[in-house]
Amino acid sequence: MNFLKTILVFLAIVINIHILQARKTPFIFPEPQEMSLSVGSFSLDSETQILLPQYASDADRELAKFLVNDMVDKYYLPLQTKIATDIPANTKSIVMGTIDNPLIKRFCEDRDIDVTIKSPGKEGYVLIVEENTIVIAGWDDAGAFYGLQSLRQLIDKQEGFKVPCLTIRDWPDFEFRGIRLFVPGSENVAFFKRFVKDFMALYKFNKLFVEFNGFRSDRHPEINAGWSLFVKDLNYTQTPELDGLYGYNRNSNHQDAGDGEIIDKELTRNLVQFTRQNFIDFIPEIPTLSHAYALLNAHPELAAYPHDIWPDVYDTSNPKTYELVFDVFDEYIDVIQPKMIHIGHDEWRGFPMQKSPSFKDVDYADLYISDVNRLYGYLTKKGIKVALWGDYLLERARGKGIKTKTALTGEKYLNPGGIPFEKVKESIPKDILVLNWMWADAVGGKENEKTLEKAGFNQIFGNMKSEIPGWSERISETDFIGGAPSSWAATNEYIFGRDLVKDFLGCANSLWTGNQLSEEELNQKVRELMPYIRRNLSGKTEPSSDGDPVIPIDLSSHFNSGVNDHRMDMDLPSMPVGQVSSYRKKFNVEQKSDKNAVVVGIKGEGECPFNNSVKGISVGRNVSSLIFLHAAVKPGSISYAWCMPYNPYATADLLGWYEVIYEDGFTETIPIQYGVNIREYTSFENC
Repeated sequence: MNFLKTILVFLAIVINIHILQARKTPFIFPEPQEMSLSVGSFSLDSETQILLPQYASDADRELAKFLVNDMVDKYYLPLQTKIATDIPANTKSIVMGTIDNPLIKRFCEDRDIDVTIKSPGKEGYVLIVEENTIVIAGWDDAGAFYGLQSLRQLIDKQEGFKVPCLTIRDWPDFEFRGIRLFVPGSENVAFFKRFVKDFMALYKFNKLFVEFNGFRSDRHPEINAGWSLFVKDLNYTQTPELDGLYGYNRNSNHQDAGDGEIIDKELTRNLVQFTRQNFIDFIPEIPTLSHAYALLNAHPELAAYPHDIWPDVYDTSNPKTYELVFDVFDEYIDVIQPKMIHIGHDEWRGFPMQKSPSFKDVDYADLYISDVNRLYGYLTKKGIKVALWGDYLLERARGKGIKTKTALTGEKYLNPGGIPFEKVKESIPKDILVLNWMWADAVGGKENEKTLEKAGFNQIFGNMKSEIPGWSERISETDFIGGAPSSWAATNEYIFGRDLVKDFLGCANSLWTGNQLSEEELNQKVRELMPYIRRNLSGKTEPSSDGDPVIPIDLSSHFNSGVNDHRMDMDLPSMPVGQVSSYRKKFNVEQKSDKNAVVVGIKGEGECPFNNSVKGISVGRNVSSLIFLHAAVKPGSISYAWCMPYNPYATADLLGWYEVIYEDGFTETIPIQYGVNIREYTSFENC
């Protein structure tokens, strides 16, 4: 295959793309609390030295190692580390660490720069860039690390590694800045590490909830066998949500946790260590009481309703239930050594109470409280804190008393409501962290969070989103300590890039700065960041970003639509002519008489008035990559990946494909999926 010969195009249209204005200030996200610019810049090159004091701390050495590796991996620029007793005036130097670092302490004293517990405070830092010196002074090790993340964002190969002179004083508004996701399967471990280092750490998250389910158990191999059979059953039958024996609905099967695999302990240790190296607390989530499929698949005799298909609620009256639960806890604890365990306890609803032996003559509220306290007592004796989902602590969210529901079969069945407030207040320990995900309704959500606060709990926004109604008012009226957006699908690049990046970024900004971005502001930030995020999460750099020239291909001989074409109901005459840019990529847009676009179509709702292909576009040379400038006229359909956990890649419309035909006849197909690599021309979200 010596060179590309022809391309068969099934969907392409040249559009008026959004040209981003040049930034007037350096781009750091989330935006620092305080930043002032100076004249000049620091030119980073292979002569730049990272300085360490004679008796450098392990944390300072790790910062230097982090930056050296990052510059080599991303920019092929080797930096050298050197021991020094002072910071030379005429040598380009970088110094990073806490205020206890003697080089940093002397630098700050000479310039009357205060780094104290009051300012910038815990996890805070000061970043100073001068023409020959960069200094990151953290109040603590975490602060120094976050200062390094801001420096990483300032370094840009496209700008010739010129870091603008500035002074930043920065600190987080919330102490708990988390994300909740599934443990990755073995094929996605590398992606998970990129996500931790080049997304979570870079944008200053510090907590990570990780749900396992298929965690390797040496004490109970039968539960691993049960998990594997459960996953295969749901995937082979293409079951997105599991219905009970009597047709009552139970969602959140979570068979895509770990890609359905059994996650070995050595892999888990590696993930935990890597996460903590990036100043992120690794918190295992072990679904208990409800969604406990992983515990019960091989032990239906321990289920609240043992005759169910794949039961998920365990019997709290059976002592053997806790023998199993605590054995599993111990194996997690031995491997992860967690400071906190998330015990789940959400959506405790998927079973008929009247058919459950464990509910006979027992108050459901007492049953719930007894279970929480039993797990709490076991974990706190080991010095481990507890977190749980807060929906059943709220009668307003889950209803009062026992509720009657109707199954798909028409049969009536009973479900528990929320726990009465007085029992919550009196009987559940208040040092449990509550993930309050019942906030979406602006009025009712406020009542829910006030109820939890009145009961005495610390709470965070669980399943947090980038837009929370009445954000400023709510965080001022209720003492939230932070939040955590969630992923409810497999942990991989496709799902995160398509479904989650925007919300994650919006939450990062809200949790660090305390300010919520408007939809328009967040879209603008996403557009600016997306090329770098895509590079970071994929672990690959496009040839055009590595310096390969971008050469436009003349499509004018294939134009088949233009000024007088009214079939698309769009303003083609307004499309600009000449050079347009998408970040670092440049395209020449031309007109030929009244035509200026290549248009093809597929059949959707109704007949399609366009040809379904354009053939014979010649490349005629050996190239490192092909870059397509295209858009859809109208939106396709897309659903979240968790709607089809057995095949999330099919949740976006396939609109067509490119066929790249090589000289020897070999054909390569490039799919065009709506919301993955194409959007409608009127949309600029995540483009």
